[in-house]
Amino acid sequence: MEDAEASYLAAVKDVEVRKEEPPKPRTCPRCKALNPPEAKYCLKCAAPLSLEAERQASNLELMLQQLLAELEELKRERRKI
Repeated sequence: MEDAEASYLAAVKDVEVRKEEPPKPRTCPRCKALNPPEAKYCLKCAAPLSLEAERQASNLELMLQQLLAELEELKRERRKI
């Protein structure tokens, strides 16, 4: 329907109609695999594909390190008992 409307406007009203390009696949910077345009992480190697995803991964990694440090501290305290 949109194509018919665009053609009509271009022919009758002399209006230039821009066609939107479909989103392009994302190429992983690490493994070069092609991923869907909406992917946040590479489907092959799990590398972040955007700055937002990279920040999210960094935050998760930091949280994981903190939890592991707390776990080690709890293990040390338990050994003392």
